[in-house]
Amino acid sequence: MALEEKVRELIAVGASIAANNPPEVKYHISRAREFGADDGALNDAVDIGKQVRRGAASKTDAFALSLATTPVQRERGGCRKGGGGRGNGQGDGCGCNGQKSEQE
Repeated sequence: MALEEKVRELIAVGASIAANNPPEVKYHISRAREFGADDGALNDAVDIGKQVRRGAASKTDAFALSLATTPVQRERGGCRKGGGGRGNGQGDGCGCNGQKSEQE
């Protein structure tokens, strides 16, 4: 194996943070400690995972917003019909083109 087990587990900690997977974070932090990782190394792995997650989230948000159907929707941040477009199955950028559904 080219990488030491400690390094592999630190990578797994960062990946688990980036993937929003708490059970895996807990598991890999424990394993990293078993292989000698100290608090500084674990904090670095967590910080890197958080940076990756933030970067991925902002790219995904921008991509989703780019799929909005009109310039007005893009300016507003996406579809807002149906009570703000949150919690009712018609989220931002839902693709409804501002049309009311049969239920509305």
